[in-house]
Amino acid sequence: MSACKKCGRALRWVSTVTGQRMPLDMEPSPDGSILLLPHDRCRVVPVEERAATIAPLFKSHFATCPTAEEFRKQVRAGKARFK
Repeated sequence: MSACKKCGRALRWVSTVTGQRMPLDMEPSPDGSILLLPHDRCRVVPVEERAATIAPLFKSHFATCPTAEEFRKQVRAGKARFK
């Protein structure tokens, strides 16, 4: 577990199926879209499959962080640093 350097909320870091690292909010969300897989991996569940998914779904912290736009500006400028 780590914390967002911008807003301080607790994060869970996972890898997408393509190998990219992604921060997730720690708690599942009723409107989440990300399914946790074994070995700290995840995948996005398509909208049409979400209602049938019984496992908890999570949200990307990029979608919920109040300072996400500030982070996006750093990414575009090449100054963002991940964990």
